[in-house]
Amino acid sequence: MTRYQLDECLNSKTLYRECNASGRINVKRFPSNLRNTELEDPEVLSTLAVDRTLVTSDNAFLKDNLTTIPVRNAGIVTVSLSPENPATGTVKHYRKILSNLKQRVPPWWKFDLSNSLLTVTETWVYVQHKDATGGLVEDGYFEFSKQDWETALQRILTKNASKKRSEGQEMQEVRVSRKKRR
Repeated sequence: MTRYQLDECLNSKTLYRECNASGRINVKRFPSNLRNTELEDPEVLSTLAVDRTLVTSDNAFLKDNLTTIPVRNAGIVTVSLSPENPATGTVKHYRKILSNLKQRVPPWWKFDLSNSLLTVTETWVYVQHKDATGGLVEDGYFEFSKQDWETALQRILTKNASKKRSEGQEMQEVRVSRKKRR
């Protein structure tokens, strides 16, 4: 079962319920004991998103945290309104964007988002990953109005997920480094 972690920006009960309603994925809300504690993004990555795909509406998340996002990661999905949309994004907008994506890609719950950094809007999906030097590599930009974008998206996500190290090795390294900091 695919596992997701909502960050504090998207910590909506309605979104949580809608995502879990299918029973195909497991979504966790941002922990109540960490809300409004000004938990820094690197801590969110190292504690909550180690083995869960992080879902955020923070457009600056990737840029602001590029050095702390591991090359091998559980995936990050940024949900956003497209730059062409003049509206201010709300949880209602983001719920609609995710719902739209799920309708367009019927086997969406089967996608392994490991090592993929996605930005999803109402009109397109943009996929990147980190390379061994820590830089961002563009994998693809998929407009929903184009043909066969779903197949190309799935191919790229599969390729990125196949870059996993031996099972659990990176996750274990992250946990060990967290223990050392304490």
